[in-house]
Amino acid sequence: MLKIPGVKRTFDAPFFNEFVGEFPRSVKLINTQLLRDKIIGPLALGTPYPELTKRALVCVTETNLPRRDRTICRGAEGVLEQPI
Repeated sequence: MLKIPGVKRTFDAPFFNEFVGEFPRSVKLINTQLLRDKIIGPLALGTPYPELTKRALVCVTETNLPRRDRTICRGAEGVLEQPI
């Protein structure tokens, strides 16, 4: 996910399975599109933490199939490529 243009880690601390990513567009917008494809995207953090708008908790574990991870990344990238 961090290879998508405009997406970066919010915190520099080491992580194991989860990290907070910053997105150039609304995470809710990204998740809306992913849900249309029956994919549950990252957890939007802006609602419970307004200071973390456009940030999401991304979970990457060994139980996720690489194909699923690629599908999520392609879906998020597709939303971010669309004009506003």
